Amino acid sequence: MTREATDAGTWVVEAGLAGTSEQELLHGFCERVREAGIPIARVLVGIDTLHPLYEGRIFRWYRDRPELNQPSEYGRTSEDADAEERWQRSPFYHLMQSGKSLLRRNMVRGDPADFLVLE
Repeated sequence: MTREATDAGTWVVEAGLAGTSEQELLHGFCERVREAGIPIARVLVGIDTLHPLYEGRIFRWYRDRPELNQPSEYGRTSEDADAEERWQRSPFYHLMQSGKSLLRRNMVRGDPADFLVLE
């Protein structure tokens, strides 16, 4: 691991302990990872919550589309049929059901866009 990548991890821990917002944590971490030479273009982080109305929150980071870098909440799948259907068609659900920890698709090579988020 490069010193820059280690520094990115150290920064996110220190910033989190200092009370930096989730969106700022994600942005700062992604920028530091890119500076370390890892060519990321977009990142999505999901966090389940104990909120009475929302199941969790999603945080996004797009290198070239900062206007899309807005957090959003998602509702409980047990109370929303559409949300449950979207969940069951997601790559995260696929990973959970398959027991795998990694899912890769190379769209340039022609891999299928078999999840809505990839279309």
